[in-house]
Amino acid sequence: MNLAARNRHSVSLMMCDVDYYKKYNDSLGHYAGDECLKSIAEALRKICARSVDLLFRYGGEEFAVLIMENEESVAKIAEKMRKEIHELTLHHPTSPLGSVTLSICDATIWPTADTVPRDLIEKADKALYQSKKFGRNTVSEYHSKS
Repeated sequence: MNLAARNRHSVSLMMCDVDYYKKYNDSLGHYAGDECLKSIAEALRKICARSVDLLFRYGGEEFAVLIMENEESVAKIAEKMRKEIHELTLHHPTSPLGSVTLSICDATIWPTADTVPRDLIEKADKALYQSKKFGRNTVSEYHSKS
């Protein structure tokens, strides 16, 4: 955060939640659930390939991507990610969508010297709830100049 604040660069955090993952895991078993998460991670890694992008698992069925200043719109990257997972066509027998999908939020801030990582995480978390509220297989954004 400090480097981004000094250089007046944006910092983005994308939170990716596998839609209806618990139902997937319950209906197909833990092995299938683990394989599903591996397939998602591989697909996301291809899109978030810059050396400064950081992709990591953030919880049971959540992934997060930290992106420092990027020339491409973070919303476009999030949409590529959402579309890539949808196009994997991993069959999901208990999802109303029929296949595995992601809900993704994109929180972008321009940090100051007082900004702490928790600020970005809270904004991303809020945006993820918003994404889930609008349905599944969606992208939500949160942007702030402070």
